[in-house]
Amino acid sequence: MAKARESSAFTPQQIADYEDYRRRKPQLLRDIATRMQCWTTCERSACRRGKACLGEDASACTSRAIRGELSDEDRAIFQIALGLRAGGLDAKAAWAEASRRVAQQMAAMDGMGFPTTAG
Repeated sequence: MAKARESSAFTPQQIADYEDYRRRKPQLLRDIATRMQCWTTCERSACRRGKACLGEDASACTSRAIRGELSDEDRAIFQIALGLRAGGLDAKAAWAEASRRVAQQMAAMDGMGFPTTAG
């Protein structure tokens, strides 16, 4: 006798959206790494020659760049912008909104007497 198929907690549309995201994620990460100019310090000569991220593991390149080269403020903007991009906002709008949010958070922290500049 055939086993009954277990029902999913997700709708077919949610599953399709997730699968679409999984297909697009590698290219999205390469685009981000290219915009961050990670190719300038990449170990792969093809990336340096092409002045673009051409590798399979763009997340490693962006992670390395984020950990070592960004201020705390830029890191926060980048993190929020990535979330907004994943939500469907275009790159310029995502960066502008993320910048606005971080500036607002920093102003609030400054108003409470917390230091807001990276040391």
